[in-house]
Amino acid sequence: MAIALAVSVPVAISGDGVLTAKTEQTLTAQRSQLEMARQQSQNPQVLEQLVRQAEQSGQVPPQATDEQKQEAARGFIDRQLQQMEQQVEEAERTQAMAVNQRRYAGTGSAVVLAVAFTLLALAALI
Repeated sequence: MAIALAVSVPVAISGDGVLTAKTEQTLTAQRSQLEMARQQSQNPQVLEQLVRQAEQSGQVPPQATDEQKQEAARGFIDRQLQQMEQQVEEAERTQAMAVNQRRYAGTGSAVVLAVAFTLLALAALI
């Protein structure tokens, strides 16, 4: 029992660290993609390309002015960026919740093992 107690806590902590590092790496990648998308959205060439694609696919009426076409493209970009931001925020909340759950579960396991070990030691003395 003492060996289980001595081994379980460090193993739980190191496992927590690995999971947290992987999740943080994923979040960092999502944040980087969002930042790159923000930078691309400021590029006038990207806006023009979106306008051309919208014209070719018939998503903007042929009689629309250049200003209306650019406004439609800007709206599309803004919606995409907003969706990406929401996904990053959701991933951050999920990570925080998972870390807290693992932290409390690991602490709970350590407490249960400590109590069991103490009870076993007391029973051995009696």
